[in-house]
Amino acid sequence: MLVVLMAGGSGTRFWPLSTPARPKQLLNLTGDGSLLQLTYQRIKDLVPSENIYVFTGEGIQSAVGREIPELSENQIVAEPAARNTAPCIAAAALWLRRKHPDETMVVLPADHLITDIAKFHRCLKEADALARVSKGLVTLGIKPTRAETGFGYIEADPERTAGRGFAVKGFHEKPDSATAKRYLARKHFFWNSGIFVWKVSSILESLYMHLPELMKILKPLESADKPEIWWKTFKELFPKTPSVSVDYGVLEKAANVYVVPATFDWNDIGSWPALESIRSRDAHGNIVQGSVRQIETKDCMIINESSVPLATIGVKDLIIVSTKDGVLVCHKDKAQEIRQIKF
Repeated sequence: MLVVLMAGGSGTRFWPLSTPARPKQLLNLTGDGSLLQLTYQRIKDLVPSENIYVFTGEGIQSAVGREIPELSENQIVAEPAARNTAPCIAAAALWLRRKHPDETMVVLPADHLITDIAKFHRCLKEADALARVSKGLVTLGIKPTRAETGFGYIEADPERTAGRGFAVKGFHEKPDSATAKRYLARKHFFWNSGIFVWKVSSILESLYMHLPELMKILKPLESADKPEIWWKTFKELFPKTPSVSVDYGVLEKAANVYVVPATFDWNDIGSWPALESIRSRDAHGNIVQGSVRQIETKDCMIINESSVPLATIGVKDLIIVSTKDGVLVCHKDKAQEIRQIKF
């Protein structure tokens, strides 16, 4: 089993704590290490470190190397441009095919939180077995616990089972509130975790079938037999690829897609309010970090990483974050809109 950690996101919903130089995956949001470090730690007991690769942005390649010093330079791939998940996965599969054309490939976002490692490993093994036997594209689905409008959904076909998985009936974009409530009430709808397992040969076949223009651009990587030539070619070609997700470009079109229901706890920590499920609160429902003085303050998240003291009086349901890079004051209901902030 080979593993690709996708660590190229910018984490715009965590501004000002997250910046281009320190994106979400490099943040220590739990107190136990960065999200990237935690992702690496939970997979390295299942897969030897030499089989683990990180795809990230050029600007943070050195930081990633410091976060995971066990990996060699050839295991940390710096993308010269941000191009979404399909180009990343295509390049990763072409790189892995050089030595492991018939092996399975696990794709993991580097900014999720999973604490039940034993169950996580069990699900990956089940997905791995299904990917090998079916030669299909396997994703892990998270059973919804709320009517979430910030996630995509996977609809499984209960009549078509494969091992502990189901054939996928359809993918659904982020829904409105009423639609999310309908999905929550139906048994065979899952959140799309963004965790994938497939054979290297299977995903490449699907990429060539459904994203031929992308693969035409990257095709010279097939004949780049020496690592130094491969890296040079990759840096020249990757910025020319279209920005498209593997979900939209491949999975929504392919016929051989399966979902394995996840049994482990999962949190994509996609916004400031998501921290409420992993951080402890004080007697007034506040989550507080740093030099903070609060008076008549309730159900707020207040993080102060600056050297200037921060005080609140008579406020409720706010996110207040102060760092050397900026200050954020936002109502919790507007947390998804933080990504609109541009300076």
